[in-house]
Amino acid sequence: MRLLSKLALAAAVAAVPSAARATIFTTDVNLAGWQAFGDFSDPTNTAQTVHLAPSAFITGVQWIGLNFDSFGASWRSDFVLSTNISTNSGAAGTFWDHSPSSQTGAGNHQSSGAFTNPSNRFNSGPYQLLPDGDVFVTVWDDGDDNAGVEATVNAGTLRITWSDVPPPPPPPPASTEASPGGSTSGTLAATQVKWYHFTWGGGDFTVDTEGTTLSGTNDTELGLYGSTGAFIATDDDSGTGNLSLLTVPGLAAGEYYLALGGFNTTYGATGWNVSSTSTQTGNFNINGLNTVPEPMSLGLVSVAGMMALRRRRRD
Repeated sequence: MRLLSKLALAAAVAAVPSAARATIFTTDVNLAGWQAFGDFSDPTNTAQTVHLAPSAFITGVQWIGLNFDSFGASWRSDFVLSTNISTNSGAAGTFWDHSPSSQTGAGNHQSSGAFTNPSNRFNSGPYQLLPDGDVFVTVWDDGDDNAGVEATVNAGTLRITWSDVPPPPPPPPASTEASPGGSTSGTLAATQVKWYHFTWGGGDFTVDTEGTTLSGTNDTELGLYGSTGAFIATDDDSGTGNLSLLTVPGLAAGEYYLALGGFNTTYGATGWNVSSTSTQTGNFNINGLNTVPEPMSLGLVSVAGMMALRRRRRD
């Protein structure tokens, strides 16, 4: 559960309009002295609730001049910076977490950087606050290896970029047109993600990757997104072996995008943000979608048909 008691700890918070746009703001939180004692649910982790604006949109998070030490069995890569809606629900699109270090072992880490989307923690990304306008900021440790403190921040600032209006939607991914039913096949290269756009009439939606033969562990991952780039569902291993079987009961009528990748593919919460580090390659099948021939291909089919008719007439 992502429930955490709020600690009355001081934080330097200042909201100032960005010069780029009147509707973009930045809020800085001073992390000096913050400590991680365990996983997200540990009530002794340092935390702070910061008020922004009702239903504000979190569009970016940075850490600036971060300097922290991890102790004992806790790795530096276990230390997590976390921003959340006020209820800390942990659902997709309600938080954005990131690990600033990839270093193993305990010790000191110093860096500046920005959260990515998809994030390196639990596929989180940009999100919208509740009407209360509160963002819940905390630090935690993914390993939870020590009985006491896992990490202490010596210095650093967490900068939250936010807007009082929705950001413009990102462009949809380049995709192949498809229709429900039948199957489609192709080849998948390392780190490649295949996208399919289709219109759904409503009802239970199911696709699988049976018949796929990728090198290595033959491990596929599927992700489904709505017409605005909002994440809907994903599946890794519900099919045979490591193959995918994605089912969405009662999927509403509308336009959708399906993404296919090999393991490991990360599906972000918004904006069709999908990335893959997969090394698997080979042939894939998607059962439940059928590709639609491009207009050029339809034209060639039509011409071929006319030629056949002419030949038959001459016979």
